[in-house]
Amino acid sequence: MSRLVIRVLPVLAALVAGCNVEAPACRVDPAFVDTSRSNSDCVVRNGDRVLAIVHRFSGKLDLPGGRREGDETGQCTAHREAWEETGLDVTVGKLLIERNSTMLFDCRLPANVDPARNVSVPPWGLVEVAGIQWVDPSEHEAADWRFPGELETVRLALDHADN
Repeated sequence: MSRLVIRVLPVLAALVAGCNVEAPACRVDPAFVDTSRSNSDCVVRNGDRVLAIVHRFSGKLDLPGGRREGDETGQCTAHREAWEETGLDVTVGKLLIERNSTMLFDCRLPANVDPARNVSVPPWGLVEVAGIQWVDPSEHEAADWRFPGELETVRLALDHADN
């Protein structure tokens, strides 16, 4: 089977699977409600590691997140994008940093998810996500990440999360 077919089949399956799937209602920690509206990412932590997606077409690491839709808040953007890309119904907490017109929020795993286990890409996420993994940012280089400066941004967000 050709490499193109191997790369296209999951995308086609994801398009079919994702047609009727809606994100769950936005989950925000009531102690950290933020009504600003912006593109947003989720920083999901497990010790020194963060949950990262492997972007399907670049093969590079990225945080779950993306563009705001309509009038949703930054926190709801982070929640929706994390769910679309990972299938996780995270709880979005405080704003860690805002950088390059994107807000990075502290996000927590649902109680029923064991952070020691691998997270599988949901069928609807296969359009843009090739894999999900826990990564230690100190063990990676800037070139491993999808966008210039993203590794530095992740490290800054982790510094703010610890404060």
